[in-house]
Amino acid sequence: MLQALRRRAAADPDRVVLRFVEDGREDRTLTRHELDLAAAATGSWLRERFAVGDRVLLTYSFGLDFVVGLVACLHAGLIAVPVPLPGRDHERRRLRCVVADSGACALLTDTPNLVGLGDWVDDHALELPVLATDRLPVRDQDLRPPADAGPDTVAVIQYTSGTTGDPKGVLVSHGNLLHNVDTIRRTFGITENSTLGGWIPHYHDMGLMGQILPALIAGEACVLMTPTSFLRRPHQWLELVHRHRIEVSAAPNFAYDLCSRRITDEQVAGLDLSCWRHAVNGAEPIRPETLAAFTARFAPIGFRAAAMTPCYGLAEATLFVATTGSRGPTVLDIDTQHLERGELRPAGALGPRRGLLSCGRPRDLAVRIVDPVTHQPLPDGQVGEIQIRGGSVSAGYWGARPGPDHLPTGDLGAFHDGELYVTGRRAETLSHRGRTLYPHDLEHELRLAHPELTGLAGAAFTVDEDALVVLHEIKGTFTAAELALIAAGMVRTAGRTPGVALADVVLLRPGGIRRTTSGKIQRTTMRELYLGGGLAPLYVHGGPVEPTDVAA
Repeated sequence: MLQALRRRAAADPDRVVLRFVEDGREDRTLTRHELDLAAAATGSWLRERFAVGDRVLLTYSFGLDFVVGLVACLHAGLIAVPVPLPGRDHERRRLRCVVADSGACALLTDTPNLVGLGDWVDDHALELPVLATDRLPVRDQDLRPPADAGPDTVAVIQYTSGTTGDPKGVLVSHGNLLHNVDTIRRTFGITENSTLGGWIPHYHDMGLMGQILPALIAGEACVLMTPTSFLRRPHQWLELVHRHRIEVSAAPNFAYDLCSRRITDEQVAGLDLSCWRHAVNGAEPIRPETLAAFTARFAPIGFRAAAMTPCYGLAEATLFVATTGSRGPTVLDIDTQHLERGELRPAGALGPRRGLLSCGRPRDLAVRIVDPVTHQPLPDGQVGEIQIRGGSVSAGYWGARPGPDHLPTGDLGAFHDGELYVTGRRAETLSHRGRTLYPHDLEHELRLAHPELTGLAGAAFTVDEDALVVLHEIKGTFTAAELALIAAGMVRTAGRTPGVALADVVLLRPGGIRRTTSGKIQRTTMRELYLGGGLAPLYVHGGPVEPTDVAA
């Protein structure tokens, strides 16, 4: 991996490869030579202090210092563990889990975070040095040769998002990284003149493996902005694409929905998005209506429908598994009753239906669907667990035995006409009154029917084996009576599906639904908080309610 980076630096040393755009400040940049020299100096400094194979946490503010720290770890032969800065209580708990699980010997950061992280380490009695790497002197005479590394050498431990439990450390080797980057390069047509970029956090696999590393190795440059800037002012993402002629930029589905709802005509006046060849959408369930709304909203400023690029990936595959590529999205109208029975069938003329988005064809990996219990392969059209095998697939998890030949993903899906359709997470599938339900579908239907929930998060789960509960954020000022009406309306909406009955509805303030660092809903955690009395509800509906008569 390091050799590939250094070859690019030697061939084009003065080319700006990284640019960080921050509100009200001059852009920070690094040329390929500057990145190579800074990483070599930092890596040499690290080699004097740590042994090859030691794990170090990379805990930086969003920007260029993280990338220098990552490449420095490759130089020193250390295993990089990207993690977010500790924020809220559950984020601090996650970081403590990562520290304990990885056996990290140090925490690398930047000067602005040095004191705060030092205090955090002291507060939790962790014997972990906190080191700032952003102000080290760079002297050629101090440089040491890079550590040896082969294709199977672990380069990064990428911790999973932890949607259904504590995060697990995925072992990502140098060979995995190179295979994944090469697949992305060929799939998306990335050349040495291609600019990638966006706002996805650098500790997230979509940001690191999907944008930063492909740009460093195969592209021209990566342009970064902070996630906070995007969330506060979504139009700045589109401005970034326009101003720097970004060809590939990725985000989860919610980001495209946020842009469609919040960006005004005035904010995008004069922008040209015709350069955006791949608006990659992944990391959470992808909604056909979100893609259609985004395309319609921004077509007048050059966004093309074929640029919308649904993908499927996961940390265990380094990142990338399947995509529709350059042809644009494909939506299959499926029969929902057959889906509940584990069959993916196109809907008939009159039957119940919903649109399910294709994630396209697997790229450079073998993907199969198996029965979750017997592990026997299933034919096309049968829903089962997705398993993967190939050059990007991790050997397993840190501290665990090597994984099987075909890695189980925990995701459910099926093939139809050679394309992969993902239906949900196996651990989050709901069994309710003999039916199989997907929580994200129920949450989405409630948001469609109740404008008060638009743009906010929810979590559906079962308790006491069969009782169906929905927690949902709500924004605005409401009386207790108004909240009661909204909750009762949610019960009626869910009950329009025959046999579905909500036992409880809990309304929460914005931010009340826990998410992972990548924005995924932590339904298992929310269920535990609900059962343990750990919520701060605005309103609790309570009490089982029978389904509404569809004809009423």
